[in-house]
Amino acid sequence: MKTFNKKKGFTIVELVIVIAVIGVLTAILVPTFVNLTNKANDAADQSLVKNLNTQLRMKEQTEGKNATLTDALEDAKEGGYLVENLTPRGSRDIVWNQDKDEFSLLEGAPAENAYKFWKIYEKAEDVPSTQTYSIFAKGNKWTTVPTLAVGFDAGENEGIEVLNFETTAAVNAIIRTNGTGTVLNVNAANASVHHYDVLDSLTITAIYGESYHEHGTVKGKAVISQGHIEIEEGASVSQVSVENATGAVKVTANEGTLVTADATSSAQTSVVANSDEVFVSGVDAEKISGSQSEKVETPTAVINETQLEAAFAGKKAFIQLGADFNAAAAHINTVNAVFDFAGHTITSSLLNEALITNESTLRFVDSLSEGGIESANNNVVINHDKMVIDGGRFAGNRVLTSTEEQSVERGVVYNAEGATLVVNDIDLYIKADYGLLNYGNMTVNGGDYLSDADSSAFASARYGYCITSNGGHMTLNNANGSGIHGCISVGGGDAIINDAHAETRKGTTAKTSPFRALYIAGEVEAANVEIRGGYYKSVTMEAILTGNNSDGGVGAYASSTIFGGTFINGKGGTNPAIKVANTTTWSYYGLGSTKIYGGSFSSDVSGAIGVETCVQGEDGLWVVNA
Repeated sequence: MKTFNKKKGFTIVELVIVIAVIGVLTAILVPTFVNLTNKANDAADQSLVKNLNTQLRMKEQTEGKNATLTDALEDAKEGGYLVENLTPRGSRDIVWNQDKDEFSLLEGAPAENAYKFWKIYEKAEDVPSTQTYSIFAKGNKWTTVPTLAVGFDAGENEGIEVLNFETTAAVNAIIRTNGTGTVLNVNAANASVHHYDVLDSLTITAIYGESYHEHGTVKGKAVISQGHIEIEEGASVSQVSVENATGAVKVTANEGTLVTADATSSAQTSVVANSDEVFVSGVDAEKISGSQSEKVETPTAVINETQLEAAFAGKKAFIQLGADFNAAAAHINTVNAVFDFAGHTITSSLLNEALITNESTLRFVDSLSEGGIESANNNVVINHDKMVIDGGRFAGNRVLTSTEEQSVERGVVYNAEGATLVVNDIDLYIKADYGLLNYGNMTVNGGDYLSDADSSAFASARYGYCITSNGGHMTLNNANGSGIHGCISVGGGDAIINDAHAETRKGTTAKTSPFRALYIAGEVEAANVEIRGGYYKSVTMEAILTGNNSDGGVGAYASSTIFGGTFINGKGGTNPAIKVANTTTWSYYGLGSTKIYGGSFSSDVSGAIGVETCVQGEDGLWVVNA
């Protein structure tokens, strides 16, 4: 007989005991493990904060305390600490204290002055509706920001168009922006604001009396209705306009600032001038103070050409128009001067000659709006030295006949070789020939440029572009060009084009525009162009031609490098988006080359230098290196 061994299992009582033991062990060990993990994470955060502050203290010894979180993060980056790696491991927030210029760990925002502590936010949606910490915008994809009641730092984000700062609290907020297209609106009667870096324009409805401090650049106009605006040393605000004052307004001006007050604001406005070259209009003399108050320039009013001639002959430093009038003589500026259109227009009847030629330092402004120079000729202004144009309208309305001699210094605005020109947000029109024409050093910021030059309609002076650079250097930022013959051309020298909008359109005749939104060819000398963003579209041909193998002038080499942007060809897609002339057909042989590292194209650009991937998207455009 076989004997079987029976295996005995756990009884229910035994199972209950085992489970109870496991439960007891879990209750003891899990919190221990969690606590150990939390302690490890907290220790890692504390170590990170300590190392960050060590780096800041090292930089502070030579460069002082940081004014913004961007500056502090730059110091941290030099020590190998990137903003991408500053996400806390533990439960506490890693924040930056603007008063002490140091990082710390906080469990929730402090009860008082929480705005002095800055937190890094991934995206705008992460910002709480009730703002406590000041806001640092991480990454580079922020385009909108909630209405601010605390400080804000745009970081690397350049696409933010509008910032609104509104609060009744007595805060001392820091705002830093990172793009020339940003508009800042401030309505904070009890607050102070310190702004850093670049703004397109500024409007202050109300601010505390001691209070808005500009440490950077306001490219356009700053408008204030109540409170105090102080332009700090090294900062730049081209114009402060006091409009519709609702209380006392004080402007502490800096070198180069134009301060204007409208009729309703004059009695409530005062100006402090502690620098040379401060220009003031509409403010009573007894309300101008400061260490350099006696050097403040007040305007010489001009209401006709006789007075205009006397102002230039008398070498007046501040000329301001008081009426519209016609002019028939050319004028030359030989001093450091400001010319304010003040909403008025000079109509020039000169033929083949500019109304104003600058031989010194000249700045055009339009303190009101719609003012400028309308010319019956194709020339308006010539610069041989240093010139800044802050707004205004400039127009050339005449087409030369085929028998007339064309001026060598062509263009509505002409910048000569060796001269320096900065153009900010102007409105320019040209009937034929060139709009802006550069041979020196030219920077263009914004503005609208319209050209009616049409090779099919005019017998001469027809090869005109909105903006042309034929030598030296050009930097083009956010300008809008619309032309029949073409929009932007570089016939020589170096150029950087950032986020321009260039689009050709059909002419008035049956023959449409045969040329491009962007034309790069060494017709005058070798040309080298970088394109960084923007929109370029041609009606009939390629969006861009680099080089010229048919009539390329001196036949110098041309090169272009595309880092981004959208490029659309015409004729229903029969032309490529990008064309490079790299074979000779005529005796004139301006050849070219291009490199493409990014952008969207209406045709496949695979095979071009720099293209690693070129994939067609749902919109039909080919995207490079996405």
